[in-house]
Amino acid sequence: MFSRKALVAAIALFCCAGGAFAQAAGNVAATATSGNSTAADEIARINEDIAVLSARLKHLDLRAQIVTKQAEIDRAAATGGSANIDSTAPVVRGIEGVDGKLKATLAFTGGVQQTVSKGEVTRGGWTVSDISINSVSLSRGKERIKLGFGNEPPASTAANQTMPGPAGAGGRPF
Repeated sequence: MFSRKALVAAIALFCCAGGAFAQAAGNVAATATSGNSTAADEIARINEDIAVLSARLKHLDLRAQIVTKQAEIDRAAATGGSANIDSTAPVVRGIEGVDGKLKATLAFTGGVQQTVSKGEVTRGGWTVSDISINSVSLSRGKERIKLGFGNEPPASTAANQTMPGPAGAGGRPF
């Protein structure tokens, strides 16, 4: 009989302990699952943040490229783009010199020619800012132009605005 009582007690203890064990195992499994869920949620949130930040970076890069391109366009317009040709701007007839001491012969409207060196002021108030073997650059205030080679300078501002062809054609500044 004692063994029967012991067996019943053991079964009762096992059932109580088994229930507690099952409950503890369920809690551990739930904790592990919610821990994995939390980690998965955190990874998903980080990936979303990365996507948003990457889009912002691309947006800022694009805006920087636009600003750079606009500055380039503004510089081109200020340095003698075809729409800003001045009728007082001459054309280069020739460049000569030795040992880096170059002189340029410029032709102005009306048939006037002038030989200049770097730093000299030309007709029309232009200052020679640079002379290289293949170009002459002039400045006047904030204006900057690079002169093209040609036989005759532009006749007038109205003629410049109606002349077809790329800048630099026909002896115009480019």
